[in-house]
Parts: sequence; structure tokens; C-alpha cells
Amino acid sequence: MPNDLHAIEATSRMKTRTTSSAAMRLLQVAALAAVLVPLGSVVAEASSVTFTPTSTFGIYNFDFVEGEPFTFSLAFNQVFDQFSVDVEASTTLAKPLPAGSVCVPISGPGPCVDFTATTTAVAPTDFDFYTVTVDWTFDTNPAFPNTGGHLVELLESHAGGPFLNITIPGSYCASLPCGDPGISGQSDSFSDYTVVETGVPEPATLALLGSGLTGLLMRRYRRRQR
Repeated sequence: MPNDLHAIEATSRMKTRTTSSAAMRLLQVAALAAVLVPLGSVVAEASSVTFTPTSTFGIYNFDFVEGEPFTFSLAFNQVFDQFSVDVEASTTLAKPLPAGSVCVPISGPGPCVDFTATTTAVAPTDFDFYTVTVDWTFDTNPAFPNTGGHLVELLESHAGGPFLNITIPGSYCASLPCGDPGISGQSDSFSDYTVVETGVPEPATLALLGSGLTGLLMRRYRRRQR
């Protein structure tokens, strides 16, 4: 995965919205009306954006229900062919979180929010790589400060596989003074995303674990010597 994010960072605040035809808008409204209920009991909310080779160097927001306290956006480093990306926001996680992780409440008090992005596009044929950003509208500080034993991460899971930490270092913002709180990650394929806090073992805990493993190894060694 590329490490040079200058192209993305240089335009990280260029927020634009793609336009859809009236017919497409009507179809989206009809589809959403069938499934949307107030946040906290929502099953799924869907949104779609079409990317073209000119849709680069900007952030493209996926519109869910108006007034939702979160935004899911994509910024592509380079697009080589036209394709659409569909994103579904759900309060039902695609799979259980890793042990020791808890959801960061990006939708207010309530359940986790899981974003599922799907497309027929593949890298590097149709695009290079992208930055995904999840923003929300209220402070998560001091409950999730991203310091000490509290590490906030943006995780992704491909087709139900293991979770991967795709967080761009330093991208997590927990309070409003730096703009809407949010977190960003970088990837080159589409999957499920969720924001979590992962407990970081304290030094004392690591030392205790190390001494326990040492004792176990010594015990096995003595048994073999006998």
C-alpha cells in the first residue's frame, strides 16, 4: 500500500458532492424510505456515488438520512475508469469485534455503526488507492482520548476475514476544536469499516505476561530434564 499521502492530504478539506440524475435520486429516496427509521433502531441506510477519471483529488461524501450525526467519505488517489461505490450504514456489525475492543460512539449513545462498501472496481486496474474518512458531530473526548491505554482505530474486515487496522497515524480527532471529530484510514479494496477503541496493555501488564511465559518455559524445561 502506498505511503505517500501528500496528494490526499493536500486536498483533505476539499469537500464536494457528486450529482445524480433526478431519476436516480427518486430511486434512492424510494429505497431509503422502505428501510429507514430513527437512528438507534436503524437496520440499514444505503447510499451510492459514481466515480469517474475526473473524480480525483477531492472528498466525496455518501449521503445517508439527512441529519445523521456521521459522514462516510472517500478520496481516491487516482481513478482510471468509471465505477460506482455503494455504502451501507448499519447498527448490526458484520462480525464480532476483536477481543478487547469497544465501539466508539459515532452516532450518539447507542449501538455501533458498521459501514459496508461494495463495488465491482478493483485495484490497480480501476483505481490506485483511497482514503476513507468517518466524521461525526459530537465530542468523543474524554471517553476516547487516544492516549495511554486507549487506542482509537479504524478497522476493516474483508469478506468476514480478520480485522485490519488501516488508521492513518495522527488522523483521529476527538473534539470539535479541530473540526468535526473523525478518523481516516487508507486501503485499496472495499470491505466493512468500524471505529473502535482497542485497549493497549500497560507496561506492568506486559512485564507480568513476560514473567509468566518465562516461568512456563522453565517448568517445561525442568520436566524434560527429568
